[in-house]
Amino acid sequence: MAHIRLFALMIAAHLIGVTPALAERIASKQAFVEKIGGKKLTERNRHGAKPRGWMTIEANGRISGQTPNLGIISGTWQWKDRFYCRNLIVDAVAVPPDCLTVSVNGNEAIFTRHQGNGLANIWTVE
Repeated sequence: MAHIRLFALMIAAHLIGVTPALAERIASKQAFVEKIGGKKLTERNRHGAKPRGWMTIEANGRISGQTPNLGIISGTWQWKDRFYCRNLIVDAVAVPPDCLTVSVNGNEAIFTRHQGNGLANIWTVE
């Protein structure tokens, strides 16, 4: 029973955007480009599952990728203060602009919306 409660708490923490304790927050554009720039990021439904989609965030400010349904992801990004700020178009629909915190833990990159106060997406850095 205790294992079920722990698992439920872990899921809830992920859904509300809590960054894992061992993750290192990226605080500069230089660190972001070194750790994320030009690398393929894949999003997964659960650990070890087939990738849901992928994107590449280039050092030159461009974003490209593919949705799980083979749609196109495109956009631009810039670094503002301590945040990764992006403008995306997904399947020809503009996504509201947002600035996110970015943390890394091994080969995982955690992007947390609304300047770290929103939902988090975890991507595998390949």
